[in-house]
Amino acid sequence: MTRYLDRIFPAASIIKKTKEYRTGEDTYGAYALSLDVYTPPDTDTETDRPWVVWLHGGSFEEGSKNGMSLYCKEYARRGYVAVSADYRLQQGRHPGSPPGEAAAAAQEDTLAAVEWVRARAGQLKVDSGRAIVGGFSAGAVTAAWCAYKWDQTPPALSAPPIKVAVLMDGSMIQPVDIIAGDPPMGSVRSATEWPDGPGNPHFMSLLARLDEVGIPYYDWQMPDTVHTDFLDVARIPEICASLAPFLRTHVLA
Repeated sequence: MTRYLDRIFPAASIIKKTKEYRTGEDTYGAYALSLDVYTPPDTDTETDRPWVVWLHGGSFEEGSKNGMSLYCKEYARRGYVAVSADYRLQQGRHPGSPPGEAAAAAQEDTLAAVEWVRARAGQLKVDSGRAIVGGFSAGAVTAAWCAYKWDQTPPALSAPPIKVAVLMDGSMIQPVDIIAGDPPMGSVRSATEWPDGPGNPHFMSLLARLDEVGIPYYDWQMPDTVHTDFLDVARIPEICASLAPFLRTHVLA
């Protein structure tokens, strides 16, 4: 059994704790955001573990951190510290807000969650530099913005804030957003080719850009699936297992 690749801990041994990580007020009112931290059992002696922040879908209108709980458990069983974070649902709070505004708010919140973990690296026994951000649908959009628009949207950053990104049926970025030195991308897509239509022309242009600038990626189109299958309890272990070799290679590099 190989750590970060195989399930080395039993499901019953995983520890979950809920923490508030951000409060504030914006144009649409006050907000308070929480995250769930899933860790291997206290008997685990590793002190520099990689970690992954998972982001739920819901079109920036609905959903919660509970939607990514099984992904967190799968990776905590492999030895990661896994986090599922709530973020502002801007289009749910204000239906007229544009998608870009919603994605920017979610990106800002996610980067705050990343920094919350980083500030507690010793306590959580993680390596502060070995961060993965991944998500499904709107969560994938948010992960993409964290990984590939980090130099375009506030807060101003001088380097990518994470080491690897995982996009599951979502992106909302353009090829020009991807530059040399950006994080490797793990991608899983449904067979319905959501949201681009036949052939996924837009997403294929992103993969071509990754090739062009020399960024490693993994891309798997799951057979016989639709968009919502990413939330199917029978499919989640398969998805996590498919991504595990790529994530282990690049988060430990």
